[in-house]
Formats: sequence, C-alpha cells, structure tokens
Amino acid sequence: AAAAAAAVCCARQVRPSPEYLDSADVFLLVDAAEAALFQWEGSHSSPEVRAAAAVVAQRFAGALSGRVEVVAEASEPAEFWQSLLGLGRASPLPEEKEREIARSAEMRSLQAGHRPSMWRVWARGRGFERVQWLHGPCGRPEQWMLQPEAVCLVDGGACTFVWVGRDASEEDEALATALASRYGQTFEPAMQLSHALAGSEPDELRRLFHGWTVARGRDDTRQLDDLEDARDALQQGSGLIGRVLREGAWPASR
Repeated sequence: AAAAAAAVCCARQVRPSPEYLDSADVFLLVDAAEAALFQWEGSHSSPEVRAAAAVVAQRFAGALSGRVEVVAEASEPAEFWQSLLGLGRASPLPEEKEREIARSAEMRSLQAGHRPSMWRVWARGRGFERVQWLHGPCGRPEQWMLQPEAVCLVDGGACTFVWVGRDASEEDEALATALASRYGQTFEPAMQLSHALAGSEPDELRRLFHGWTVARGRDDTRQLDDLEDARDALQQGSGLIGRVLREGAWPASR
C-alpha cells in the first residue's frame, strides 16, 4: 500500500485481502505464479501517490519480466480478485469471497476517502494535555502505537472507536469514551461509537492500520510467516531492500 503526506510517500506490506483496500491509497498486487502485477488505484488517491506507486511497480515488473496493469477502484477485472484471493485463473469466485469483496466496497464507500486519525487519551493534566495525536510518517496511525497501557480514540470515518489496551486504566477509558461521544456528535449524522478491546479488534478497526498483524501464537502465525518469506523474496529479486516495504518513509522522487 502506498500513502502520502505532503511530499513524502510510504510503502508498507499488507495482507492480500479486500478489507485492506483503501480509496485514499494505491496498492500493488504481485502474483508471481501468474507473472502478473496490478496497480490498484483508489478513487480518492492523489496523483503524487499514484506516481510514486508506478515507480515501485516498474521495479517489480522488471524483476518478474511482466507488465503493470493499472486497475481503477470499482472497475476491477476478475483476474485482479483471483490474484488477490490466491485463486487460479480458471477458478470462479466462491460466494463467500464475493460477499467479502462487496463488504469491503461498502466500507470504502462509507469511509469516502477519509483518512483515519488516532489520539491517545490520559485522564490527567488539563485541556489538550490529556490528548496526543498519534501518527506515522504519512499521517496515518500505526499498529505499534497501540500500547498495552494505552486508551486510544480512532476516527475511522464511518465509526469512532475507543481502543482499550490490556493494562489501561478505567479512568483513561472513561475519559476517552466521553470524548469520543462528544466528538461523534459534531458530525451530521452523528458518527457511530464502538469499543474495541486489545486482541479482539473488529475488521472495521484493523483495516485502518496498514500491515496489521496478530499476536504471535495465534492460529494464523503460519500465514504471517509465509507473508514475510514472500516479502523477503520480492525484496531480494527487485533490489528494493531498505527502500520500500519497510517501516520508514521514502521520497517519491527517488
């Protein structure tokens, strides 16, 4: 996924799943088995992000000896979904996968290109001392910022979440809930409010964080290891080690 803030673009590895597609960003999908490379462009993505993604896509294309197919949101060919979901070209989309695709499109429609924001809340101090805006290089919240002792307010566009860490205090949670309720009332119609406990986050919250991973020891650990192996292989083959698919930011002009 590629995202931008000011003149800086970021690239981050995300799971190949419809839920992670974001209308404000651009996603590169590499299907090594089919030697296919798709550049999915969200309807609200900026020209700067699209240009930065195209630079990275060409490097992947060179490594795969393939070409880049640009895909516009809401105009995806069947081949794109087959690659994203790990299906063969001759495989029809199962009904449950079609429902997953439709649900992700509905979430993007509700979010309408709105970029998520996150604040940590403390029940101490006064005024703005009680709230801290948390963001990464491109302005988006990042999963590592959700610390065990923290309570965070997350604006997801369609819903405001109060995320509660395992070691968070009741005072912090109470204040965050009050602030989230007041914050949601400033929108017309009022934004929905939802609680999320650490370790049991709903899909609607997880999709706001690029590259969300679950705690080690869960059932999908093997899947995470497979993703990391695939990422390492792509980095080696395309010469992108230390440039993209990492935790830092990189200028679009590189």
